[in-house]
Amino acid sequence: MITLTQFLRGTTPPNPLPDSKYYLRVPPNGWTVQGDAPDGIEEGDCGFVSVANHRDLISAVNGKPGVIPDVECAVMYRLETGWRAEAPGSDQGVILSRMVQFLADTGWAADGGQKPLAVGTCALDQIPLAIELFGAIYRWALLPQDPGGNWDFSGGAVQRGERGVRGHAMAQVAARAQPRLITWGGEVLPTQAWLDAYGQPDVYWALWPDWKLPGWATGLRPSA
Repeated sequence: MITLTQFLRGTTPPNPLPDSKYYLRVPPNGWTVQGDAPDGIEEGDCGFVSVANHRDLISAVNGKPGVIPDVECAVMYRLETGWRAEAPGSDQGVILSRMVQFLADTGWAADGGQKPLAVGTCALDQIPLAIELFGAIYRWALLPQDPGGNWDFSGGAVQRGERGVRGHAMAQVAARAQPRLITWGGEVLPTQAWLDAYGQPDVYWALWPDWKLPGWATGLRPSA
């Protein structure tokens, strides 16, 4: 696993960086719905669903939109963690760093074992650049709840000083004028203050072989 800085060695991105709109190619109902969705299912496969949503985005940008079914995420979750539906105690979620390394080592099971060309991590201030390069990043947050017990992505959670009570992985697909996170089969639009309060420094990226890199980055590959 390499850092984004290592990946970019010897390259100069444009300044200012263009504000990509890749996520607009995927309709609001075109994202994978994970087992953690508000449907009573409590599978902790949110990390692999973030990967699935990233793959959904790549398919849409390539002109072949499709949605990876949640069952494929459950298979990856089982392979990586040993989770079994009939053993609730095995549902412990994933550690993002381990999940990304597992993805790099084994690839996506239902996709012929296709692997990313490279995976890595980046600093929080590199998130816009990582999204521009790879289309999405895998982001971890501690979700707060509103007084009714619902997961709260609003600025009100910050104002009330709510504590993040549940770790959750999401795909982040925009980071500038309006941060966008993909989870539970749709987009949530937190404020930057929310991300500053609840977003964790666990940020990972993956370069997939069928991703269309921005023009300035065509041919960019990990440095030695």
